[in-house]
Amino acid sequence: MRSVTVAIPGHPPGGNELHQMNRFAVSKSRLIWRMAVANCVVLPKGWEPITYASLAVEWRYRIKRNRDLDNLVAGLKPVIDGLVSAGVIVDDHSGVLAEIGPLTVQIGCSRDETVLTVTERHE
Repeated sequence: MRSVTVAIPGHPPGGNELHQMNRFAVSKSRLIWRMAVANCVVLPKGWEPITYASLAVEWRYRIKRNRDLDNLVAGLKPVIDGLVSAGVIVDDHSGVLAEIGPLTVQIGCSRDETVLTVTERHE
C-alpha cells in the first residue's frame, strides 16, 4: 500500500476568513494554496497517481489555542486540488478520494503547518 505525506507551511484560510473575502480574493487564495501544495509534493520517479485513496489531515499550530475544526475543513478544497495537480491522486471525486479523515489539530507545535497524508486503499 502506497502513501504520500506532504507538509505545507502555514494554513489555508478557513471558512470564516473565506466568507470575509470577495470572489477575486477567494480565487487568488485557492490558486496560491493549490500551487503551494503542488510545489511541496515530492514523488518518487515513475510514480503513478493513486486511483483509490484516503486523506488524513493534521493542522499544526504553534499557538496553544483551540480551533474550530469545521472552519479548518472549509479551507481544504484548494489543498486537495493541489494533490491532483501534483499527480498524487488521479482526481478528487468520491470514486477516487473515498475517505477524508482523521482530521486532527495539534497545538503547541514547533511551527505552523498543514500535514496531508494520502494513503492508497484497495477497493
